[in-house]
Amino acid sequence: MNIYRLGVLILLGLLLPSGLLAQSEWSLNAGFSAWPNNCDVPAGGQDSHLQPSFGPFFSVNKGSWQFGGTFFKGHFDIDPDHAIELNATGQPVFSDEHAREHGFTSDGWTDRFDVDLNAGYRFNRYAKLSFSFVINRHEADILTYWSPVLTAEGTIILPSDPSRLRILKYTDTQFWIGQNFSGSVPVETVSTRFSIFYNASLLVLANESGDGKFEQPIGTFTDTSPRTTYSDEDGNLIFPPRSLGERSFGDNLGITFSTGAGFQLFTNPATVIFGGYNVKFYDEKQNSFIDHSVFKGPFAGISVNVF
Repeated sequence: MNIYRLGVLILLGLLLPSGLLAQSEWSLNAGFSAWPNNCDVPAGGQDSHLQPSFGPFFSVNKGSWQFGGTFFKGHFDIDPDHAIELNATGQPVFSDEHAREHGFTSDGWTDRFDVDLNAGYRFNRYAKLSFSFVINRHEADILTYWSPVLTAEGTIILPSDPSRLRILKYTDTQFWIGQNFSGSVPVETVSTRFSIFYNASLLVLANESGDGKFEQPIGTFTDTSPRTTYSDEDGNLIFPPRSLGERSFGDNLGITFSTGAGFQLFTNPATVIFGGYNVKFYDEKQNSFIDHSVFKGPFAGISVNVF
């Protein structure tokens, strides 16, 4: 969810007829999009499966220049039960590779709020270069379970022993700078109103701030950083968790790609509907929770030329 939404925002102007900007020195597009995406959290590589999220966007155009922004809010529930299975020896294990490695899974939720601001220059319909400033805020409240249990009846359950489950809460705010390359290709064999678009982006972490709390002992919360792991440097399970501190400039990179199609419904006002699929990959350096995180899923929306 984040910078890849900028691809859609940037490309909306490209999907409109080239004569639109000639009609007015300035133009304003506004719209709304929905993102039924997967969102994983730093807890054994779990993801939320497809859950809906929503956000408005706008773009101001002057000649070949475009300035815009997107705003996004999503709530993602995390379910630990899907990550349990029996291994070859009949012992309960986590089915996810990272969960097995670190020995825990989680139940709870994470909220994401993103603000993306961008400015770019359109060389032609097929190619546009833009730069962006992104703010991501994450709030999570999860209950972490250490290792599943096989009962005498042969049922796999999560542990109920208080010594094997803990609450972890954290809030972090990340600041990114990004570069995006995008374009639109008309498909006149289908319709003069139909186009296929693409967007590729590179993100670099500029700064990160935040805080967290973990439960130790039961009912008592201890402050920690937003980056906390239940593993020691050798990968062994430990508690209390250790803080990994805050990341600085360049400690995290993101690569995104999205593609889809747009169709102009009306010419006055110019109204475009669009849909597609996006993938966003984060490299998680110095993070023992997970090696990387991925956000992916379809999106769809509508844009209207206000003036």
